Amino acid sequence: MNEAVATLPLDRSGLTNWLRGKPYKFQHSEFELVPMTPDIVDDLYVKWMNDLEVVRYLDSRYRPQNLDTIRAFVGSFDNIDKFIWRIVRRSDNRPVGNCTLFLDHEHSLAEPGIMLGEKDSLGTNIPEETYRCLIDFAFFIIGVSKVYSKTRAVNIPALWIHRKMKMKQEGFLRDHVRFEETRTGLVYFGLLKEEWERERADKL
Repeated sequence: MNEAVATLPLDRSGLTNWLRGKPYKFQHSEFELVPMTPDIVDDLYVKWMNDLEVVRYLDSRYRPQNLDTIRAFVGSFDNIDKFIWRIVRRSDNRPVGNCTLFLDHEHSLAEPGIMLGEKDSLGTNIPEETYRCLIDFAFFIIGVSKVYSKTRAVNIPALWIHRKMKMKQEGFLRDHVRFEETRTGLVYFGLLKEEWERERADKL
């Protein structure tokens, strides 16, 4: 199935008809979000998933990661209930990470996520703009009512990006998950569609 291509930032007026199961490719001036399939999983992805600094805040660090397990994971994304993209930096056409979006159609919810594998992409605007794209996609193409996310309380970059997106902290679970040799809390954030529309009004 051919992918739909959208240029960032998204224009709400022309992207409101979501086709279930259709992959979407997003083009930004600095990067592209390319739909992932098992056949494009390579040694670079395996390297990321076995780099304890890259997966420091992810549950995947507690499970073995190899080509087979990662390809099975990527193959579970159906572009209906869950999406996965490779983040490709346009300056050198190099993959720098991946991002996901999980949908709950019954309750009209979306949960975005992002992982950066190439450390030189940290400190750029790629993480922020990628996260913004996922939220735009959820609200303006899929049409969900709310975006939510959760992160470990010690994950400072993730806390920063949630607050940068004007997401509101809605909950905190104390000592809820493992983190290295100890435990830490889990912070929940939420964002309503009308809040995002106000936030994006000057950019769309």
